[in-house]
Amino acid sequence: MPLNLPEIKMLFVDLDGVLVDFHSELVKLHGIDPKSLSEDEWAEWDNHGPDRDPRHFWEPLNNVDSEWWANLPKLPWADRLWSACNRFCQDVVILTSTPRNSCSASGKFQWIEKNLGTYQALIGRPKFACAQSGHALIDDRTINLTPWQQYGGIPIALRRPWLKNGYSVDEIIEALESSSSA
Repeated sequence: MPLNLPEIKMLFVDLDGVLVDFHSELVKLHGIDPKSLSEDEWAEWDNHGPDRDPRHFWEPLNNVDSEWWANLPKLPWADRLWSACNRFCQDVVILTSTPRNSCSASGKFQWIEKNLGTYQALIGRPKFACAQSGHALIDDRTINLTPWQQYGGIPIALRRPWLKNGYSVDEIIEALESSSSA
């Protein structure tokens, strides 16, 4: 089913898993080659990894500095998606959360400035605090999209191994490019 976008006044875009390849770098910190993971194994990494222990999942991030966050690689489609978002809507804002790592927020701001050339960013939780009628969120996690919709926002689910019922990046870009904002 094609993605039809209603009138959107403000478009929020997640970073990790949407524009930034956070997941590959995280599994590397766990000593795993990302290329060795099957799609089903990738899906486990959205639920605190194979052992499902949040402490074990997040622990390697306690030892990284802001430079690690600032230098995370872009996903292959990041530039195309970001451009489509900005052509579609005048008000585009990065909306990302951080783990309990004091360096992550400053590193993410550095990444945003360096790679997207914007300061239009909100970092923190809960994301649904920004949800309301006319506000859309492109995200790769149901845990963010469900409350977004419950609070009146428009969820746009990006399909990833951990979110199989989302739209492909090409479907989202096509919908953004074929729609006009108010």
